[in-house]
Amino acid sequence: MTQTLREIIERIDEFDEDQTVYLDRSSELTPDTLGIVVWAPEDDSVPQEAKGLKCFLDVWHIKEVVEGKARLKKLSRPTLDETVELLIEYAKTGA
Repeated sequence: MTQTLREIIERIDEFDEDQTVYLDRSSELTPDTLGIVVWAPEDDSVPQEAKGLKCFLDVWHIKEVVEGKARLKKLSRPTLDETVELLIEYAKTGA
C-alpha cells in the first residue's frame, strides 16, 4: 500500500526492522513523497509492488539515522515533522 513518507514514519514501529522503504525519487524528497514498505528480495532486485520506486533505507537504518541525528541536534524526543525532516536532511547530505 502506497503511503507518504510522513505516513510511513508515523507508523515505522509497525514494520519489521528488516523491511525496506522504497520511495518515488523522481523529484525532490518531501514529507509527501510516496513510498511503500516491503520485503526486499535476496537478489537486490526491486520487488514487484515497488516497481518505479527507488530503495531508500531499511526500517532499522531509518531508526538508527533518526536516533543519531536527533542526538546531534539535541532533540530528545523529535516530533513526527522533525523526524521526517531529519531523514530528508540525511537523504540530501548522506550524513
